[in-house]
Amino acid sequence: MATTTRARRSTTALLVVSGAVVLADWATKVLATVALDARSIDLGTVIALRLSHNSGVAFGMGDRLSGRVVIALTAAVTVVLAVAALRGAFASPTAAGLVLGGAVANLGDRILGGSVVDFIDVGWWPSFNLADAALTISCLLLVVVSWRTPAGGGPTETVPNDDEQR
Repeated sequence: MATTTRARRSTTALLVVSGAVVLADWATKVLATVALDARSIDLGTVIALRLSHNSGVAFGMGDRLSGRVVIALTAAVTVVLAVAALRGAFASPTAAGLVLGGAVANLGDRILGGSVVDFIDVGWWPSFNLADAALTISCLLLVVVSWRTPAGGGPTETVPNDDEQR
């Protein structure tokens, strides 16, 4: 029963985090589309808010592929991530929610507008959005969590001493 409750809590956390990512990402993309259509906004010397559209996949790769192919590939990856997340394949439900939310938000962009809206520009890196940030943070979080979890996720193996071997 405790395992079922724990699984239910993990699934709830996953869905809440992914929903929050999707809503926050789409809200900021709407704001960026309206506010940055004809201008950019410098935030200090490093970050600028500048509207761009990515018709490809990560870092603009694949921008020459047809929109349908990009959507199909993105949808396939999103479905695989969703199934893995819902089956508990990620060590952290928060990280799973960030991954799934980021993937769903960018997929929604592609389906609705044909490209992903990007608006955060740091100059030395391709422009990105909150969904991309969520995906990156989730990967970092999964690495940190993996350092804290023993290999195999269970108790470490013990080697019997000489007395136990006899």
